[in-house]
Amino acid sequence: MISNYVPPFLLKSSILKKLYENQQNEIDDINLDIEDLLNQCYVQTATWGLKYWEEELGIVTNTQKTYEERRNKILSKLRGQGTATVQAIKSIAETYADTADVIENNPNYSFLIDLVSNKGFPYAITDLEETIHEIKPAHLQANYKMTSKTNDVFNVRAFMLCGEEIRVFPYQITQIKSTGKINVAIGQTSGAETITILPKGGI
Repeated sequence: MISNYVPPFLLKSSILKKLYENQQNEIDDINLDIEDLLNQCYVQTATWGLKYWEEELGIVTNTQKTYEERRNKILSKLRGQGTATVQAIKSIAETYADTADVIENNPNYSFLIDLVSNKGFPYAITDLEETIHEIKPAHLQANYKMTSKTNDVFNVRAFMLCGEEIRVFPYQITQIKSTGKINVAIGQTSGAETITILPKGGI
């Protein structure tokens, strides 16, 4: 805060105090702009700067896709630069799933990309297929296996309704005394109790 760097007596002036507040707002805005600009330097945090990454890598910009889809495309393109090794293909595939494995099938001139996701596959893997097609050796065929794992919690619950009715007849019992300790364990979420006091004439 600018006010922390000025003599306290200056803050007694309402005019100067307001001036410092306005200047602080301007500084805050500048800091936000700097942070936003730095975010564009990294694919994982870029938003409006994604188009510059796409231009650099020769990717057609499609603003209809989500930021995450565009980031995956850029990351897979970056990882696919250079020699198309098994590790390179695996690295590209991992941008579209939680885990990925590449299984070679040399006798049949193909390889299998085994994708496993814990949150499903919300986005089409068309971009992945295109990237793999660009870098893989022309004589090899790429096959895909997609496995989606979901974790659910299943609860089974039961409840019991129980009611109790107590009738108190006056003048018949002068004293009720309990000398024992009773523990009753029941599963009960709802209960009802009715107490009816009858006058002497109703006995």
